[in-house]
Amino acid sequence: MGMIRGVTSIDARSRTQKRNTIVSGRVNTTLANYPPNCLEVQSGLTVRLAASAASPVIVTFANGFQVPAVTGRSLGAQDFTTAIVSNLTVTVPANNTSFIYLDRDSATGVVTLASTTVAPFYGRNRPASPVTSQHHFDTIAYQMSRWTGSVWTTTQRVFVGEVVAGASTISSITTYAYAGLYESDWVTVSAPGARTIESLMGMPINQSLCRILLLGRVNSSDSRPSPLAGYYFSSGDFGAFALASTANNPRIQQDFYVGTYPYYDASTSAWLTSADIKAVFERGF
Repeated sequence: MGMIRGVTSIDARSRTQKRNTIVSGRVNTTLANYPPNCLEVQSGLTVRLAASAASPVIVTFANGFQVPAVTGRSLGAQDFTTAIVSNLTVTVPANNTSFIYLDRDSATGVVTLASTTVAPFYGRNRPASPVTSQHHFDTIAYQMSRWTGSVWTTTQRVFVGEVVAGASTISSITTYAYAGLYESDWVTVSAPGARTIESLMGMPINQSLCRILLLGRVNSSDSRPSPLAGYYFSSGDFGAFALASTANNPRIQQDFYVGTYPYYDASTSAWLTSADIKAVFERGF
């Protein structure tokens, strides 16, 4: 397990737009949409969170709300924002999907990188039948807790990504969206059916209370993409998009059902049967 001491830790309150998330970190500049990629595979089953003084990982830990010293007076949200300025590592178990998180010790402020094989759950109500090491983030109280097997204990933890491991190596690694916001790359659609688009929310859409903006364009030469809206033709052809539930991994993907005519080209006054689409996802809490 990796750890970092002596990092900057402050009460952020409303300094960040979204709570309990990596605010900023390394991105993949080789791709047009600059996806987050501060998590990387090392040798064997080791995962590294890449950070340095020149390229820190900024993370905010939600810790509920401050108890007012005077009845009726609110002191607002209690968050702790930390700049991680050196690499952290964790070794994950073989033959499993592991969920990577940053843990902040509430007494010392020390931040460590760790993992669990149980997917976290987000929502107002806790899971009805939790398993040991189940994490729950209360989206009203803004507090993470963990089921020990007998009781829920509060923690300060931020889930930052996931990995799939085989017997001795890691086959895939994903860093979740920074600041609860992600803009996918463009996807070309040319026939009706489901299309998978990356969301990187780190949780299913229904748990994230996600806002989704769909954009369309004619092709890569089109410099003026436009928002998309659902519509229906009298012929029975579905024109735009509807959420579908067939994504292989709903924590990082979302499927959309694409109709016969995905985009209207205003320059030619024509409905197109082939066009590019992308989605912008914003976590609702």
